[in-house]
Amino acid sequence: MTNLTFSEWSSVFIDAKLTTALLDRLTHHCHIIETGNESFRFKQSSATAKERIKSRESFLRAPPTSETAEVDIDE
Repeated sequence: MTNLTFSEWSSVFIDAKLTTALLDRLTHHCHIIETGNESFRFKQSSATAKERIKSRESFLRAPPTSETAEVDIDE
């Protein structure tokens, strides 16, 4: 199973002829069911990535503390 459409598979396998042959053999004796639903794993990983970005942005906006303040070494 994959979230990619058949037309996007060539970006994974690079060679269009190889991809066509592979898909032909994979789909020869199967039923393709498209649910139209968004992937749960993709939704979860996107939410996790957004939280990480928010965390980094809030850290970068925060004023320096004694732990993160730069120390003048030339003293």
